[in-house]
Amino acid sequence: MWISRFNHSNQFMNDFIPGQIPKEFGKMKRMLNLSLADNQLSGIIPPEIGSFELIEVLDLSTNRLNGSLPISIGQWEHIYYLNLSNNKLGEKIPSEIGKLVQLTKLDLSQNFLSDVIPSEIQGLQSLQKLDLSHNRLSGSIPNAFTRLPHGIDINLSYNELSGPVPQSPNFVNASIEGNPGVCGNITGVKLCADQMIEKKNNPSHHGVILVLSSLLSGQLFYLVCSHMASLLIDNKRKGLHINHWTKKAEIIFPLQVLMEE
Repeated sequence: MWISRFNHSNQFMNDFIPGQIPKEFGKMKRMLNLSLADNQLSGIIPPEIGSFELIEVLDLSTNRLNGSLPISIGQWEHIYYLNLSNNKLGEKIPSEIGKLVQLTKLDLSQNFLSDVIPSEIQGLQSLQKLDLSHNRLSGSIPNAFTRLPHGIDINLSYNELSGPVPQSPNFVNASIEGNPGVCGNITGVKLCADQMIEKKNNPSHHGVILVLSSLLSGQLFYLVCSHMASLLIDNKRKGLHINHWTKKAEIIFPLQVLMEE
């Protein structure tokens, strides 16, 4: 059996290993780094894998694993890299995920994860990159994201999320496209109803145009008034006739004035 080749704390194997992850893995408590990416592993992730008390790196991406994420992952106090992407994992993300306080990268993309994103995700205070894209996650994006450190690379695209995007600097450049029910004032997402009303009632986005228009209108008014005053003074000498309407002044020169010139 291929597990017999595991004899030290660091293992990196991509030899198209088939079959299930054996429960005997639970006996390797001193495992630090384990990468079984790009193999043909199938079946569930056994809960015994939670016995990796010292695990720091775990990569099981690009396999055929199914079932749910075991809650025993909450025992990985030292893990900082977890990649389970491109499998067939389903059901919800366990709330125990929030116990991985040393985690810097979490990639659960390209699976069949469903239900809501647990608010316990706010416990990932060392997180730098989070990828939950291409799943079936639903519900709103929890405000727990606002309590995460700033500067996180977040990808929640192509799920079934809905509701407003939390007000957090982390979402300025976040990838959230492919969630038709999500709204917010960020790129790739439609505005929420209240934001559309506010934008309609608040002409601040036309501020520059309004200022310029006001300035030009004031200058035009001054010029018109000055010109009309000058015309009134010279009215008798030139025989000028002024028709003053509400919004414009029409100046008509008598024919004899033109003939004299």
